[in-house]
Amino acid sequence: MYAKVLGWDVSNLLVTSQNLLSSDPSGDNLRQEIGVQIVHNNFARIFRERFVAAKDFS
Repeated sequence: MYAKVLGWDVSNLLVTSQNLLSSDPSGDNLRQEIGVQIVHNNFARIFRERFVAAKDFS
């Protein structure tokens, strides 16, 4: 399992195991995927800045 991250403004970030554009979750097994939405002032902006800085470091 690996995480997918989606931020849509400076304060909202979704971290999930679901393939956001290609998944069709089955109604038979609702616990196949997990996700957490983080809503906090500037959290998504800070996450993105640190992610870019970590990528540029290597």
